[in-house]
Amino acid sequence: MKKYIILLIVGALIATHYSKVNDLSASTNSKNVQIQQNQLGDYQKEKERAEELRKLQDPTIIRSELKRVGKLIALEGRYNYFSHIDTKDKFFNKFTLREITLDFEYAFQIGCDLQYIKVVKVENKIVYINIPKNRIQLQSITMNIQNSKITDGKKMFLIDQFAPSEVGILVNQSTQNVVNKIGKEAKLFDSALYNLQDELEKLIKGLGYYETVIFDEI
Repeated sequence: MKKYIILLIVGALIATHYSKVNDLSASTNSKNVQIQQNQLGDYQKEKERAEELRKLQDPTIIRSELKRVGKLIALEGRYNYFSHIDTKDKFFNKFTLREITLDFEYAFQIGCDLQYIKVVKVENKIVYINIPKNRIQLQSITMNIQNSKITDGKKMFLIDQFAPSEVGILVNQSTQNVVNKIGKEAKLFDSALYNLQDELEKLIKGLGYYETVIFDEI
């Protein structure tokens, strides 16, 4: 009987020992799995970080975005043009034979083709950009018909008014005059340059990789 009891006790001890061993083994395996998962997670984070750093230093991303946008309109405005033209008599240069008044309003846009914007380099989330000022140009000019008018003046007997073809020439000349005058307005192009930098900064930061954009005018 005693021998039987001893065997039961020994069996229980052995079972308890194996249970502890199994528990320890399971705990060790669980820790190993957790370590491996952590290592895999760390590796994945490092990989993602390396990819992010590669993107941060790669100007191609910015160039692709500039190419996608194509052009940026940096400034919009209106320009009023007024001209009074009259024809005097040849003998006394005193009498007005015919006259015409041009009173036009033009809408214009100044901008830049982004293919000329140069991404110099990218360092530590800072982008260095060159802007050629001579590429900031008048992009469009349109006469506002509703706010523009042509007024015929008086004419003497047997003197023709301005023919439609003459009026067409005057209108074309007026438009060209406005183009030339806008082109000489330095303040307009300075404003356009400032606005262009602001729009480019928003565009580049909108990619999500960059914190600062530094511009250099060339």
